[in-house]
Amino acid sequence: MRRKSIGEILRETRLDTGIGLREMQKRTNIQVKYLQALEYNDFDAIPDERYIRSFLERYANELDLDSSILLEAFDHGALVAYEEEFEGEDEKSRRSSRKGRSYRTFSSFLPLIYLILLALVIILFITFVIYTRTRQNWTSPSVSGSSYSVVKETSTSLSTTESSSSQSSTSPSSESVSMVTQMDGTQMTVTVSGSKGSLPVSISGKNTTSWISLSGTELSDGVVISSENPQVTTTLPETIQSATLVIGVTEGVTVNIAGQPLDISRFPNDQPATILIQK
Repeated sequence: MRRKSIGEILRETRLDTGIGLREMQKRTNIQVKYLQALEYNDFDAIPDERYIRSFLERYANELDLDSSILLEAFDHGALVAYEEEFEGEDEKSRRSSRKGRSYRTFSSFLPLIYLILLALVIILFITFVIYTRTRQNWTSPSVSGSSYSVVKETSTSLSTTESSSSQSSTSPSSESVSMVTQMDGTQMTVTVSGSKGSLPVSISGKNTTSWISLSGTELSDGVVISSENPQVTTTLPETIQSATLVIGVTEGVTVNIAGQPLDISRFPNDQPATILIQK
């Protein structure tokens, strides 16, 4: 079971159906800027709460979603938990079956989550105390001269080992990395060749505000780049062979993979961009 915000549910369901913001504006009679405000949970951008509820209901009904659950989540300021029910193994059937998702509000799980968080805080505190005392015991000064000599030799050995490790760790930087891009409708596929180990990914924005998410990394829950936070950098672990990068607004956004710029100018500025990165 996963948890998502109201905006994430609306945006992902719309992308699954292949409907653009302009087309959705015609169907729901809601301006594009208000559709984007709903998709990015920016409810303050809508002038009145009555309009928010009306827009949510119209948008959800157009996407065949249960508007009552989304309205309940909005009233309680809660996330929405959902279960996906797939009927087949084929990816296309998975996408079409997402309309059958069953949603329920996440507020009922809050007490359990609070207990888990409290337990984690207690465990972390105990671990910190044990680590601090152990470190103090290890760093206590030696008395005899012979002990000092042994420590000195060990330090030299460690320095040599660290130097060798540093040289070996920097060697992959000389690898040549190549990228091949392919557009398929509203999605771009990027195949990266010649990369070993983790893959660095950097997204920056200039004079823009955009929502960014990259699956398989610490950015999987999403982050906003703006003038206060113009750049985010992460690495795709070696064990992850493919990841999905979603960009809410492409205008003014630059993407670099393994130090090489990625051309995203083929995406419309008023629609989110979906990029599949494969190793």
